[in-house]
Amino acid sequence: MRRGLETLQISAKRWKDIGLPGFAPVHISCQDHDGHGLVYVQQWNGHAWVKVSDRDSFLAARRVTREEGILIGGSGGLAAHAALDVARQVEGDVQQALANLRASQDKLATSELQVEQADTALSLAETRYRAGVITNLEVLDAQTALAEARLLRLRTQYAFVQSRYALERAVGARPR
Repeated sequence: MRRGLETLQISAKRWKDIGLPGFAPVHISCQDHDGHGLVYVQQWNGHAWVKVSDRDSFLAARRVTREEGILIGGSGGLAAHAALDVARQVEGDVQQALANLRASQDKLATSELQVEQADTALSLAETRYRAGVITNLEVLDAQTALAEARLLRLRTQYAFVQSRYALERAVGARPR
């Protein structure tokens, strides 16, 4: 059986003969266990199925042996490869959530400034209206601008809270 698995060859014609046309030819040998990258083991990483080649699992096993001093085989390398992949995903998620939080903070500061400016503009418009320099329409425009700025601030505060919760979720904090 070992010899059969170590010298497995499936041509495009053979794939077609067994009812699987379009499959790429596979040649597995002692020197090339993954058939030129065409044979993979699929492993669940907590979010999706990921392909891990025989080569990747052995490289991960070597890395664990070299860096941690723990001798593991291909199956352990497969698990190590999946764990390293999940760690990279978590790191990316945390970095993205942190960037989103910083962007939300900047937008929140900008929206606060816009509310202050709209409030000042309304005060000026009311003063100018009392002095008879402008009509009621300009005061209404200033009131509308203030209401829109306040609405934008509320939306920005909501986005900030969402960003903060996304960061907490990315680092594994428990929901409140």
